[in-house]
Amino acid sequence: MVCKDALINQASRCGNTVYVGICTYIDENGTALSSHQGKIHSLEELVSVAAVWRSGGHIVQPEVLFPRDLTIAVGGLDVNNHRTMDYELWGKFFLAGAEFRYTDIPFGMFQQHQAQKSCDILRQTRSKLETAARLTLQAPSLSERANPSFSHLCAITQRCTAHTTAVGRGIS
Repeated sequence: MVCKDALINQASRCGNTVYVGICTYIDENGTALSSHQGKIHSLEELVSVAAVWRSGGHIVQPEVLFPRDLTIAVGGLDVNNHRTMDYELWGKFFLAGAEFRYTDIPFGMFQQHQAQKSCDILRQTRSKLETAARLTLQAPSLSERANPSFSHLCAITQRCTAHTTAVGRGIS
């Protein structure tokens, strides 16, 4: 049993610290399938979609605890960014100088099913690449000169967007 206001009291003392615990993936019947913990420690790793995010380093929303004040300070979630609003929030936290601390404590569960938006890999990836490009533009340390992969990221985003548009029109 958790004491009254324990989580609120702890979270109010976190400052700019984001805690990442363990997430258990479950199926539609509630059966545990696997456990996951993110491996992102910087904005550079976050925007490395293929090398880090899509290679098991991703952060699952239920495994994260973060201070409300930090969320408000960075402008909160962009409700118009339906597919990658949590990914964008992690980026905003990094841009604000937040520290991501990893713990071996299970924080939440994520139910996998065929109707979830993350099953649409093409649209999900396009949105993630577009968001990664926007975050990169906001980070002076990840400028085109400092990060040669930035041009590559922009090129991939443009190709992905063009492909998705063509597929949407029935062209492949």
